[in-house]
Amino acid sequence: MSILIACFSKSGSPEPDGSTGKLARIISGKTGGSLFTVRPSAPYPEDAEELNKKARSERESNARPEIMDYPQMDGVDSIVLVYPNWWGDLPMAMYTLLDNLTLDGISVYPVCTHEDNGLGYMERMLKEAYPTADIRKGLAIKGSIVHSDEEGAEKRISKYLQDSGLI
Repeated sequence: MSILIACFSKSGSPEPDGSTGKLARIISGKTGGSLFTVRPSAPYPEDAEELNKKARSERESNARPEIMDYPQMDGVDSIVLVYPNWWGDLPMAMYTLLDNLTLDGISVYPVCTHEDNGLGYMERMLKEAYPTADIRKGLAIKGSIVHSDEEGAEKRISKYLQDSGLI
């Protein structure tokens, strides 16, 4: 099994940041999967209110912001998407990534950080947007838990990965 962990980084940094980045690094370490950082060509605002406005505007317009590059997909049969829940959805840069990959028969596992909204309707939305992909059950974990209880978060991640057959 060849696993790609695609993690969104709003900063544009090659190293995924914050709780989402930490979660992606844990998943990569446990699965042996390759970590790929989805980096927007133009970084998002640092100010929370401005970031919120931009994320909402992109979602409402179904935007596909440019990203810096794309992963090698040779032999990949599973993708773990790691991202923050933005307005009950993936960051739109993740759709840019997915729109430009061949997902036929690829198993896709959505894993999001959040503070209030959980996974929302993301599994259903991914199934509708990418009908040739095999969208699997996702995991939602509070970003604050990833920082405040890393051991507890790691246990939840391990259980999810085991239940999903990724480890």
